[in-house]
Amino acid sequence: YSKVGLLGLDVLQSNLGTLKRPYKYFLVVTKNCNSRCKFCKIWQEQPKNELTIEEYEKLAKHSKFLKWLNISGWEPTLREDLFDIIRVFVKHC
Repeated sequence: YSKVGLLGLDVLQSNLGTLKRPYKYFLVVTKNCNSRCKFCKIWQEQPKNELTIEEYEKLAKHSKFLKWLNISGWEPTLREDLFDIIRVFVKHC
């Protein structure tokens, strides 16, 4: 089977409610933001309880089934270890 075909099968099974495990993660890696939007005051808050690279490694090690990783956050590029997080998932998934 091709990787695209296996992803398609997981998507189909997920939509039918028969998939027993998640095939994708939506990770919010930070709540840090350096924009000063008038409609949003999130930049005034200090991010807390963010996962460490070790915690992401533990998650990735138990995610062999993962086929889709969506990295998000208020401004994910503010994390100095963003590429390390990505490498951990590439290595284990």
